[in-house]
Amino acid sequence: MSKATMEFPRLLTYYACERYNMFN
Repeated sequence: MSKATMEFPRLLTYYACERYNMFN
């Protein structure tokens, strides 16, 4: 597993959490 492959889901999760918090 490359580092980029590991970082991508974390970035997506972070982005989703940010949007989720914005709507609350």
